[in-house]
Amino acid sequence: MLIGSTASAPVGPTLRVSDLPLPHRIIPDGSILSDPRDPARLSVFLDARGRIARLECQ
Repeated sequence: MLIGSTASAPVGPTLRVSDLPLPHRIIPDGSILSDPRDPARLSVFLDARGRIARLECQ
């Protein structure tokens, strides 16, 4: 399960950028999206604590 994971969690599931497929982008909480949509790209949305809030192909 990736939702709720962090890149530096001392306990529980973790996710490294190197684990992500290409192309991908990481979107911090509150960021404004300006890139064009790409259905082949994985978008990783983070919450205010840096945890994965949702994943979308866009």
